[in-house]
Amino acid sequence: MESTSAPWSSGPHPASIHAAVVTVAPTVFPQFGYSILSFLMFINTVLSVFNNGLVIIVMLRNPSLLQPMNVFILSLAVSDLMIGLCGSLVVTITNYQGSFFIGRSACVFQGFAVNYFGKWSCEGEFSIAEINFNLVCAWRCVVVVRHITPNCMAETSIPRSIAFQL
Repeated sequence: MESTSAPWSSGPHPASIHAAVVTVAPTVFPQFGYSILSFLMFINTVLSVFNNGLVIIVMLRNPSLLQPMNVFILSLAVSDLMIGLCGSLVVTITNYQGSFFIGRSACVFQGFAVNYFGKWSCEGEFSIAEINFNLVCAWRCVVVVRHITPNCMAETSIPRSIAFQL
C-alpha cells in the first residue's frame, strides 16, 4: 500500500482534491453496535412522542389549563413532539441501517426540521424563563421605578417604564 492511499481505498490513487475516485469510509461501529444505538434511540423516541403527546392531549381536553404560562408549555410540547417525529425517528431508522440511506432530500428535510423545531423549543424555554423572571422580580422593579420616577408621573406609566428597562 502506498503512502497516498487510504487504508479503505481499493488501490493507489493520487491524494488530490480533484480525484475522480470516491471511496467510502468504514463505519465506526460494527452492525451490532448500530443495533444497540438504534434500540436506545427507539426508546428515547417512543418516550418523547408518548410524553409530549400526552401533554398536548391533556391540555387540549381541559381548556381551563390554557393559561398564558401553560400555552408556552404546550408550544414546547408540540416542538419537542415534532423533533421526536422528524428527527429522532429518522435517526433511529438510519442507525439501525448503519448509514443514511433515505436520500439527500430526506437528509435536508430532517436537518431543517430538527433545526427549526429546536429553535422553536429554545424560544419557548426563553419565554417561560422571561415570564418566571417577571413574576418573581416585577414587584421589586415596580418599587424601584416608583422611587426613581417624579411624583407627577401617573401610576399607569410605571409598567411601560419597566418594559423599556428590560
